[in-house]
Amino acid sequence: RQRRPPTSDGGRDSIAEAQQQWSTEMCQRAMREVRQEWRAAQARLLSSLAREMRHERQTAVDALDRQVQSWQRLAYASRAGWDAEVVKAREQLDRLPGGGRKG
Repeated sequence: RQRRPPTSDGGRDSIAEAQQQWSTEMCQRAMREVRQEWRAAQARLLSSLAREMRHERQTAVDALDRQVQSWQRLAYASRAGWDAEVVKAREQLDRLPGGGRKG
């Protein structure tokens, strides 16, 4: 940076320039701090959101597991019921004359 030669105004330009430089540095520092605080707040928010989403996902998985187990029990009961019906039908066919067979 070039230095200005002293002027007849008693160095007011250099004082104004120093004030401007100080003001710029303070503004940049304040903006840097604001950005850091904002990023930290965003990180906390995203972390909290991720935690909540994991909890919601686990709740959904648990509900689906219960639903699958219910359907499996229903399928087992249905199969057992149909198996019993098939056995009854065979027994009835066996009681028919000729063993329920053609021919």
